[in-house]
This record gives sequence, C-alpha cells and structure tokens, in this order.
Amino acid sequence: MLKRLVEYEGLEHLGIQVKFTKPEFLDSFLDGNLFMNNFRSFIDLENQTKIKGQGDKLEAGFVFRGNNATIYYKDKEVGRANFAEFVERYDKAEKLPVFCFARFESKDLAVIEENEEGVQVKINLNEEDQNAFLKDFGPTAVVLPGDFYERVANTCKDKGIHFAAGQVAYLDYNHHNDQRRKSFDAGSVDMFFWKDDFFKYQRECRVVLTDTFIDNGMMLNIGNMREKAITLDTSELFTTATFEIKYKDIEKLASL
Repeated sequence: MLKRLVEYEGLEHLGIQVKFTKPEFLDSFLDGNLFMNNFRSFIDLENQTKIKGQGDKLEAGFVFRGNNATIYYKDKEVGRANFAEFVERYDKAEKLPVFCFARFESKDLAVIEENEEGVQVKINLNEEDQNAFLKDFGPTAVVLPGDFYERVANTCKDKGIHFAAGQVAYLDYNHHNDQRRKSFDAGSVDMFFWKDDFFKYQRECRVVLTDTFIDNGMMLNIGNMREKAITLDTSELFTTATFEIKYKDIEKLASL
C-alpha cells in the first residue's frame, strides 16, 4: 500500500507562546500574576552589565545611527566621531510597564509524526538559539494557554487600562526608515515593539500598558492559568516536548 503524504501550507499564524521564568516565580505566575517591569529597567540592565540579552539600552525609542558626527561648542567645531548612535524617547515612555514572552511559529516547528487524527510537531531551533534561551532566560518554560491575549484584554477592560500587544519587529538600525520616523513622530505605539535585529533569536512578543506609568515593578492578574498552562523544563521544551495539531479542530472551508 502506498504511504499517505500530507503537505502543509498556510500555517504561518500557528504559534506556541512561552514564558520563561525561574522556579521561585512559577507559582505566582500560574496564579495569573504577570510581573511587569518598566522599560527603564531593561535600559539600565544593559547599561549596568554591558551585556545584551535581557537588557536593551535602545528600548522604547527611535534609534538612528550615522558616520562622521561633528561636535560643536557655540558654532565652533571641537571634535569629530567616526560613528554616532542616538536614541529619541518621549518623556514618560521609559516608565510604561511591559510583559515579555516568546512565540515559536511554523518556521520554528518540525513535523515529526502524522496519523489519521493529525500531526505532531516539535520546536526545532538551531543549537545557537537554544543555548541563547537557556543562558538569557529562566530554566522553566510555561506554555501559555490559547486564550492568553483574551485574558489580558478582559482584565485591562475591567480595570480601565489601555494596552497594546503583539510581536516585536526586529530592525537594522544601520538603515534609516522614513516610515519608522513618521510613526515615532506621530506617537504610535509601534515604537514599543521595535528592537535591534541582534535580538531576533528571542522571537519576542509583549504586552505594554500604554496609559500606566510605574517607577518599580507591578503585577497584573489575568486569572488562574493552572488548568490550561503547561510547565516544562526549558531544555525539555527544545528537545523532547511535542505538540499536536488535530484535523478535527481545523474548520474546513464551506462547500460550494
């Protein structure tokens, strides 16, 4: 008998969303407490450690770079620099709370088994990216429930909080982009989802509270997630954990 083969297309919006954390924070997180730092904490982290990873000194702003910068004092040239990097921010942007997590999409998944009920997939990252997650983030991985964004939206609505959520756009700041400049000048929330493409291995999504300003961390409770979230070791997530896509759950197009 011929072996049945299935080709897969149109899964570009398929995603597995994961929060990496430390064991001591796990219980609180599963209780629905999203710990949110402000952008300033991530800016300061890189400035203090001089290490790119969890910290990012370019957060929440418009970044532009150039060559051959000239320094003036009262219109008199006093120095030159071969390279210059500038960051513009709005005055309170660094105080906005942000919650970060990762999203692994179809390009990060490999089909390992197919049967009559569906297909099984696993996260399939290269060794370098796996090691970066293990080094930069917690040893515990929590696969978020499918209704995560809905929980956030309902909580913010109940509390009268405005928020923005979505995937981070990784950019090459060595190239100027007029549209990005216009978005920043218009005060678009897009600025909170821009990061240097150095960080693209992080595959980051985030939730930003856009009308809340904090000096220290805060908690946003979105309800108990224990029944729906899945807890794994980070190493297990990248090696042995499998996920199933069931054919019965895929809504077929209506017949003509």
